[in-house]
Amino acid sequence: MIFEKGLIFRKDRIIEICTGKSVLHLGFIQHSHLFRSLIETNQWLHGNINAKANRLVGIDYLEKDVIL
Repeated sequence: MIFEKGLIFRKDRIIEICTGKSVLHLGFIQHSHLFRSLIETNQWLHGNINAKANRLVGIDYLEKDVIL
């Protein structure tokens, strides 16, 4: 996650912050046209947060893409 130059990947930091917490994820679909491929390749931020958070609720205005 951290390189010699002090760079931190945004997604890694978000997941770290969410670990063990209750999280409200706004805009969780993350690009309507990409989210299915992100899920298949384990790169979907919402899925990765879900693996680490105690509780997760996602809200998005892309109603047709929200999986219930």
